[in-house]
Amino acid sequence: MRLGLVTVAHITGALSNPFSVMSRADCFVLSSDYEGQPMVLLEASVLDMPIVSTRFATVEDALPEDTIHIVEQDAEALAEGMIAFLDGRVERSHLDSTAYNERAVASFLEALRLPVAARSTPAPALAPATATATATAPTVRAL
Repeated sequence: MRLGLVTVAHITGALSNPFSVMSRADCFVLSSDYEGQPMVLLEASVLDMPIVSTRFATVEDALPEDTIHIVEQDAEALAEGMIAFLDGRVERSHLDSTAYNERAVASFLEALRLPVAARSTPAPALAPATATATATAPTVRAL
């Protein structure tokens, strides 16, 4: 059955750089049942896109601010979320990737119990039994 969506809906498959396609969209819609760390929401937010997403365990913590229009996991709720976008009720999401990365690195170093200033110095081995394997401080790559 043809739905007549050829000019408005595009399925690209995996892309090494999704930003060129995403930046041409009016809204980002995520219909996942589960996401661990939903990187695609970070990517959409870096592009200042309005975001409609179904509810899953990590969606509310995906971005530092409450800028995702979250709906329940069913077709009717997702359709209502997209209609909310069309009606102008879904604001653009924004992510300051530099600040986000700085917070992420600080949180990571805190979890390792290292001072934030230790970014450029090698970290101690995590366990005495693996003394030959040392970890280095993470390298931050902007989104």
